[in-house]
This record gives sequence, C-alpha cells and structure tokens, in this order.
Amino acid sequence: MTLYSDRQTALREIKEIDSSKKDYLIIHYACENFYEENGQTSRIISIAVRKLDDGQTTLFSILQAAELKKIPLNQIKYELDTLEKELLRRFFKFVKMNNHKKWIHWSMRDQNYGFKAIEHRYEVLGSRPEIISDDNKFDLALMLVNIYGQNYA
Repeated sequence: MTLYSDRQTALREIKEIDSSKKDYLIIHYACENFYEENGQTSRIISIAVRKLDDGQTTLFSILQAAELKKIPLNQIKYELDTLEKELLRRFFKFVKMNNHKKWIHWSMRDQNYGFKAIEHRYEVLGSRPEIISDDNKFDLALMLVNIYGQNYA
C-alpha cells in the first residue's frame, strides 16, 4: 500500500527532475555476480553515467582501463584488481567534479548493489572514495512504487 504523502513526495520529485534536467545524472553499473564465491565482494566491471539534459554518457570500464594501459584482452584476467582500481579512480574523479549534481539510480541502495558497494570496492583496493550525499540520490524504482504501488509493472 502506497501512502498518499509518499505518492505526493515522489510526484514532486519527478516534477523537479523534469524541470531542472541539467542538475541530474543517471547512473547504472555492472558487477560480477552477487554471490561471494571467491570470498570477496562483487568486482565492479563498468559504470555508466548519463547527463539527463543532453544525453551525454560517460563510461568507466575494465575494458577501457585495459585499453588505455595497453593490456591485451588475453591478459586482462591477470590485471583485474589494477584495472578495477583504475576505473574506480576515474569514476570517483568524475564524482568529485560533479558532486553538486543529483544522481538518479535504480535500486542502488545497499551494500550488495549500490553506491555503498562501489565505495567498498574502492576501499578494498586501497583507495578512498568520494562520497555522494544521500540527499543527492534519487531512487527511480522507489519513486515509481510510491506513485503507482508495489505491483505497478
């Protein structure tokens, strides 16, 4: 059951996003599977960030990092930590330059899949992430549930 106040808040947020698209980024990322088969958290494979106003997309990926470091495809599996750290270094540099923006995401709310998972992986690799304020994160999946209810799809 969706509360009326939650629905009104979500509708206001959607209207705000639509009226100031230049202030918003959309983020999505890919990682290895969620099951800790090797005793570590899921490695980040790629992160895409799209500007809502003009659709320009910035991609951070292991493959890009390998290409920039001139690592052949058949050697990537031996350099995964280095490449993941490089993609995350570039991503968090982007975050720092865009920390005033608001980030739209789809259910990136927890330690297994979300901003915290990305931050954790960077810490595991020995670096300190740039933190995006929770006030600047907007979960589109949750907004749709608040507007249309649990079974909207």
